[in-house]
Amino acid sequence: MGFDEIIGNPPYIRQEEFSALKPYLQAQYGTYAGTADLLVYFIELGLKLLRPDSLFNFIISNKFVRANFRKALRQWLQQYRLLEILDFGDLPVFEEATTYPCILQIQKQMPAEFFRAANIPALEQGDFTAYVQGLHFESAQSALTPEGWTLADTRVQQLLEKLKKTGVPLGEYVQGKIYYGVKTGLNESFVIDAATRERLIAEDGRCGEVIKPFLAGRDVKRYTAPKVDKYLLLFPKGWTKAQFGDLAEVEAFVALEKQCPTVARFLTPFAEKGRSRYDKGDYWWEMRACDYYGEFEQSKIVFPDIALKMEATLSFDHEYCGNTLYIIPDADLKLLGLLCSRVVSFFYSNITSSIRGGYLRFIRQYLEQIPVPTGLNESAELEMLVDKLIRTRRGELEGDIAEIEREIDRVVYGLYGLEDGEIGIVED
Repeated sequence: MGFDEIIGNPPYIRQEEFSALKPYLQAQYGTYAGTADLLVYFIELGLKLLRPDSLFNFIISNKFVRANFRKALRQWLQQYRLLEILDFGDLPVFEEATTYPCILQIQKQMPAEFFRAANIPALEQGDFTAYVQGLHFESAQSALTPEGWTLADTRVQQLLEKLKKTGVPLGEYVQGKIYYGVKTGLNESFVIDAATRERLIAEDGRCGEVIKPFLAGRDVKRYTAPKVDKYLLLFPKGWTKAQFGDLAEVEAFVALEKQCPTVARFLTPFAEKGRSRYDKGDYWWEMRACDYYGEFEQSKIVFPDIALKMEATLSFDHEYCGNTLYIIPDADLKLLGLLCSRVVSFFYSNITSSIRGGYLRFIRQYLEQIPVPTGLNESAELEMLVDKLIRTRRGELEGDIAEIEREIDRVVYGLYGLEDGEIGIVED
């Protein structure tokens, strides 16, 4: 019994919309995950309803190949034979929305060594089947891991595996210290421009202690000193009680007005919106709890969470960062050069999906996987070249920036032990 072929486009239903069903799903499905959307269970059920050797074809979001909550699904699928995965990226397959679709074809039998894959760059008219066949490459099913699937040919898969073995993952190298920026929950209240900062400080110099330089994603460019034109009014969770004791809101705000009168007056019109935030501190003028506010006061590597490639630079001036930025504490020139290298760009773009326009999302889940080669700490040449590039960008030295970047890549290739053919794969 069972179907000879199943073809479908399952509905996208967020996991919050079927919370009552989760105990049943957990008991019935090997692919269960607490945050999985309904698509996961459609795939498992579809394969269970097939006869042996029959075909399964779904058009689904390409996020299934890497999303954390679909790890159990990827592991479960490894018992079957992948035939083909076609990734359409951000192409408008469905006119009403950008859905990042892919077509998944599976045969209900034991896995084979290879499957066909293709990344589709355009929706060509005419013989689409022939067009796709011209884009096909072979990918090894055994190289797909539950942590995330990389749709690449076998040469790329082998190189990715080599890179992973050259040292330790970035998450381990920095002892887990990859932090996203401050989430205010109300930027219109807590993020001010330079003119407002100057006015507040002119009226009361004491308020300068709670006004911090603030960077957004657009302020950070590769190897370039950030330019600050915004500031953060920062009262961390616990600040008010530490200053005035455990007071009711009215009494606490009166105390705040006495200590920081100009800032308190500026914030007053935002009181109602401040109270409605779900992520506030003890009082509506406080930020949410954060264990690493002190790291923003130190030297650090900063980079945006969305970019065409890694746009990392150094921050020395105690800038706080918004939630469109990540920071890694310690201004390590060698690590900065590594993160901005072509090798890391190659590796990262192969373990995560691009979004509209070819942009990459830099997300901690994937950042932690970047391999850091064993010899990085001893590379005085890399440190020298990164320092030279930063000083050249700032106008302190004359030089060819592109040539210095090529030299940095040369050193990084050596740290990873890449041979000429492997370098060619990276640079292709």
